[in-house]
Amino acid sequence: MPSTGLEPFKGDGNPAENPENFVCAYMRWSANENDDFRKMQFKYFLHAGGAADMWWEELGPTEKATWSSILAAFHLRWPKITGMKKTADDYVDELLNTSSLKDEELGKKVEVSGIKVWSHIAWANKVEKLAAGAKIQMTNILNMYIGMVRKSLLDILKLKVDSKHANWADFCKAVREVDMEHIKDGVERMQRDQEISRDLARRLQLLESPATRQCLPTASSNPPGPPSAAPRAPVVRNASTYPVQRQPAPAQPMHAAMTDAEKAAFQARIDELPHHPDTLTGHLAYEAQKQAWFQKYGERTCVEQGTPFPLYPRTAGVCTGECFNCVTHGHLASDCPLEPICYLNPKERAWCRICSLILGAFRRNEAVRINLVLHEALGFGDCRDKYDGCSYRVGMEPS
Repeated sequence: MPSTGLEPFKGDGNPAENPENFVCAYMRWSANENDDFRKMQFKYFLHAGGAADMWWEELGPTEKATWSSILAAFHLRWPKITGMKKTADDYVDELLNTSSLKDEELGKKVEVSGIKVWSHIAWANKVEKLAAGAKIQMTNILNMYIGMVRKSLLDILKLKVDSKHANWADFCKAVREVDMEHIKDGVERMQRDQEISRDLARRLQLLESPATRQCLPTASSNPPGPPSAAPRAPVVRNASTYPVQRQPAPAQPMHAAMTDAEKAAFQARIDELPHHPDTLTGHLAYEAQKQAWFQKYGERTCVEQGTPFPLYPRTAGVCTGECFNCVTHGHLASDCPLEPICYLNPKERAWCRICSLILGAFRRNEAVRINLVLHEALGFGDCRDKYDGCSYRVGMEPS
């Protein structure tokens, strides 16, 4: 007697148990036997005490007379389940809504029917099967659908696969034949771009955090007050966006004596990099400027006349009589109330110093005054500087 791994049939409506699959498995098990054998053995494949076992006990002699009558009674009690048949429209909808490859999937291997294939090949195979079910024959509609599906491809694949194909087989073949070296190179570039974007997002989040804002200058609308001497207010010590560091000394003086023509040329380019406003868009643009500068000149390059550096959005402009440490008005760099840990990027400070040394504070009278606002834990107080009779306010938030 042949061995069997066939599970007894319960017939209790369990979705995981398909009655027709049980009958087919029973027929395979008894493939070399006759109907009399099948009739005799059938009751031993019904789960004892289950719904199918009770059904068998209730069958009459006529229903148990032959294998054919048993099958007829079985199908009467458990009708064959008819699966939903997809229409051509269903295939079209699935074809157009098929999820494209995700960034992290491209260049990876996936398992299909027990075989490992590249993810873009598996995608092309799936699209070709759906297209066959959609039965799209008209040339103009075919071309339109191919173009729509191509739009869902990642740019790395689009570079090698155009939309001008006579049929789905040619289109899917073009996807399968994209060179793996091209895909791997493209994935590496994509990952580098994503890392830069994540780094920009992290930097912006840090810049917008309350702790960092306490250490950075903000615009103040407080009018200048009369000069008066007062002790410097304590500064909350917070982690700064930029670690304390010094700009490497240049090989030769950056601002040697310049002719009037050279000064005029330099003055014409000090606004080459726009000074962005203190908004989310402005900060993103500022971060992009810095990334572009470092990519062009390198991390260790000195700031000179020919390498202008972007300025933080919340600061004063160059040549406006600004402090070279915090880039705000109302005091000299030697009297800056900020702790060194809160100074701005050393390259920004170097650019402000270079512009002022070469051109002087020629914009002082026309510039919008940016006063320094520091935050403390208790009360409110003023700290005034004697520089040009201007003042900055130390705002202290109540606990």
